[in-house]
Amino acid sequence: MERILIREGAIYALILIAAALAIHPDILEVPGERLASMTERDNYFHPLAYGGILYLIVALARRIVSLIGKFFHRKSRS
Repeated sequence: MERILIREGAIYALILIAAALAIHPDILEVPGERLASMTERDNYFHPLAYGGILYLIVALARRIVSLIGKFFHRKSRS
């Protein structure tokens, strides 16, 4: 169970980082200004919410691919 939580946490973190870099490419150039802007506007949780939504979309896609894989695996066994 612990391995699953670590793996899923790592996937969520990667999605969060990738989305942050895609939406705000200047975050690597001037991270202080980006963080100051975020604290100035009091929008601390929007990256976590957007990351969560993207994580759910990715999890749904992973589940669909897994079900399709199980279907073909079961069909080839018969």
